[in-house]
Amino acid sequence: MNRQLNDSDKRALDVLLDVMQHSTAKSGKPIAMPGGSTERIQAARRLLSLLDSWAMPDPAVDLAARTVARCEAEEQARIDPHAELSDSHFGQSLT
Repeated sequence: MNRQLNDSDKRALDVLLDVMQHSTAKSGKPIAMPGGSTERIQAARRLLSLLDSWAMPDPAVDLAARTVARCEAEEQARIDPHAELSDSHFGQSLT
């Protein structure tokens, strides 16, 4: 199912995002939307809450370094197929 926001929903999200820095948006108190309905604001608030619940944790600080090291090790293994691959961070053999 492919749903899109209508113009009223877009305006409601704009209003919410504009006032998110204020405690009113987070407190659950009604927010007035020029030319719109409180119902659309509540729906937009539920959408933002859902998106917030999907937040992913930050990746490990050393993820890029480990990825590069692993790529370099795999490249070396292509050059020398008899070399053993190992992941020094985990002490596990990669082959």
